[in-house]
Amino acid sequence: MLSVTSWGGSGQPIYFIHGFGADSQSWVANVPVATSLGSAYGIDLPAHGQSQSVPAAASLESIAAQVTEAIDTSVPCHLIGHSVGGAIAMLCAAELPVLSISLVAPVGLGLGVDNGFLNALTEPGSEADIKTRLQSMVVNDRLISDQAVRYFLQHLQRTGVRENLRVTAHAIQQSIHQVSDGQASVDQSGGVEGNGLLAEAISALIAANVPRQVFWGAQDTINPLSRQDEHTFGGDWHIFEKCGHLPQIEHRAGYNDALKSFISKRG
Repeated sequence: MLSVTSWGGSGQPIYFIHGFGADSQSWVANVPVATSLGSAYGIDLPAHGQSQSVPAAASLESIAAQVTEAIDTSVPCHLIGHSVGGAIAMLCAAELPVLSISLVAPVGLGLGVDNGFLNALTEPGSEADIKTRLQSMVVNDRLISDQAVRYFLQHLQRTGVRENLRVTAHAIQQSIHQVSDGQASVDQSGGVEGNGLLAEAISALIAANVPRQVFWGAQDTINPLSRQDEHTFGGDWHIFEKCGHLPQIEHRAGYNDALKSFISKRG
């Protein structure tokens, strides 16, 4: 079973799903807003954070099934996901009573995740190497502290972590391949072109008109922004200038304000 951290608050549950190589603590700057709106929870994906002993699954669909199992499906919830966590959130939304979904540079949208970045994070490297890789996620390099770099490096050095991350990286790459280059094109039925369950989940969100918002950094090089997605996917879009792959951190005030406004209207 995946680790689920309760951050407090009361009311309808709000679940945060982190990105590749991170953990639930990556949302720490956004938790106070969430706990003012409902009961906030952070989920650690397999082989990440407090779920590091849970073996990585071979597909994003399998990871989504694990996340769904960790969530109380009897209560309508809000889902928030970053990068691969965004893809997981979209897959989970097909199985859960969802009040809203908030996505940050989600896998499945955008121009596609940089495979070099995914692979680099799983390879051995010095503290300086790791810092350079992590800094590629932001415009403001100072946001990547030496303490954060050491924390991540220590995580990578734990037994089995790199191997599990490679499995997850492969699952991400396979899902992106299945969604294909047609991911941003709406067909005559209103669906998203492409194969696989992630493409189906994206189409289902559009067809059901699930309340949704998307955040993106204009200078994201990890999963670059596709402006066509804004029209195709719909919902509320927030694009931050001078911002990379982590708008929830790099522009946390703007992100938190938009999150609060969006969820409070759909509570």
